[in-house]
Amino acid sequence: MPISTLGPNALASSSVTRPKIGYAGAVLQVQNTYGSSTVSISNSGSGRVYSDLLTIAFTPVSASNKIVVIGTSGQTSFTNRSSAGAFGIVFNINNTVYDFGNYPWYNASIMYPIYPPDITITRSLNVPTGSTFNIKLQGYSYNESSGNITSNFISYQLTVLEVAV
Repeated sequence: MPISTLGPNALASSSVTRPKIGYAGAVLQVQNTYGSSTVSISNSGSGRVYSDLLTIAFTPVSASNKIVVIGTSGQTSFTNRSSAGAFGIVFNINNTVYDFGNYPWYNASIMYPIYPPDITITRSLNVPTGSTFNIKLQGYSYNESSGNITSNFISYQLTVLEVAV
């Protein structure tokens, strides 16, 4: 079957409309923010110490959609590296923490003694209840009862996509 082309005046302007938004899989909105100042998180106690890196106030088009959250952060040199410590990034949405793993980069003093690698996390979630909610990218330092760790986060980015279901 031959391929045919239409000339510039073949269709009336009223016959062509834009596609409908909202079909399953359509990206309805994207918000993005980034930061570059160093955020140092020290921990000489036990457990995790969190600090906010970035926040996006997000208003979904529909509560029945999904959000895809992408976060990334670079690291600068560690000033303290605990043999019983770790570091990482998480999402905090309405005070619920969404983690990338249990304790990535654990034993920080052996794994990455000077310049740790960049970290990227991604999550697909149901839209939280409420008309507008905060999505935070947080860095953390983890330490057990002995030792001290100071993680230095730099050049971080937070991206949120709303996807129609």
